[in-house]
Amino acid sequence: MVPDEIRRKRDELAEIPSSCVNWCDDQRLDDENMPGVGPGGDLNPFGWYVVGTTGGGNGVVVRADDPGVYFADHEWDADNTAEAVRRALLPLAPSIEEFRRSLVEVDARLDKIG
Repeated sequence: MVPDEIRRKRDELAEIPSSCVNWCDDQRLDDENMPGVGPGGDLNPFGWYVVGTTGGGNGVVVRADDPGVYFADHEWDADNTAEAVRRALLPLAPSIEEFRRSLVEVDARLDKIG
């Protein structure tokens, strides 16, 4: 089950009209974060949740206790430790507000990597 704080962050991000991110509705939010689904199901044990997808199975992820917005490749390579997972994620913005303010730059970066 996806925590309420993650749903709140997804709702806030979904108001941002990114040309590179398909924000998850309630059903996709649950589907992207099921056990065995990558990258969400692999990241959930460490507190990270997919809130949007960029195509090719890649995800935009957030964590309840971290203000940032991150990119997770569907073929991410990290050992099963919280620190390794954090290192495998690519920071997109230090906060949702900064994601909103720098959307053109974030979309350009996602267009290259996503």
